[in-house]
Amino acid sequence: MMLKPNLRRSLRAVQPSVRADRPEPRPAPNETSTQLRPEVLDAALAPLIADPAVTVPALLTPTQTAEVLGVGIKTLERWRSIGEGPRFVKLSPGTVRYRAVDLNTFVAERIKSNTLQ
Repeated sequence: MMLKPNLRRSLRAVQPSVRADRPEPRPAPNETSTQLRPEVLDAALAPLIADPAVTVPALLTPTQTAEVLGVGIKTLERWRSIGEGPRFVKLSPGTVRYRAVDLNTFVAERIKSNTLQ
């Protein structure tokens, strides 16, 4: 199943803008976490969420999510079982869905500028 080009484009990571009056806290030298503050992430994703031209389903199936991220369905299942990967919604015991905003968050937290990070 191929996703529409609009869906792929809309799920790309959005670079958050940095405000000069509130500098981003710097991680300790040995800390490798790239967690974004929720308010920074919400501000960065707001234009994407509010854009009426973006046709993103409210909830994506695991198949759609695997295609967007370029991983297999079994990889998503493994990530869910060990607590890795994007956040997900469990609608019933056998029904799992992913929110587009959670995929954007997952990708944005993994942006690196070099291989040492």
